[in-house]
Amino acid sequence: MIPLVLYKENDVSGERLHSMFANLKDDTLDILIISLADIVATRKLLHPDEDMGKYKIHIEYLANNYLTRFNF
Repeated sequence: MIPLVLYKENDVSGERLHSMFANLKDDTLDILIISLADIVATRKLLHPDEDMGKYKIHIEYLANNYLTRFNF
């Protein structure tokens, strides 16, 4: 739920990202992929016209930050 909360709150500040990455540790990329799959699958059923591309970009941004800026 953490990636979704960041998306809903539109908060990808360094502090929030660092906190998420520190909590998830090596599971970060796995959680991001699962989050994307979960949201796309469930939202498509509830709101078929919603653009899931925005959430995909959000997840890509989080993954890129983890790999390039916060990789522990």
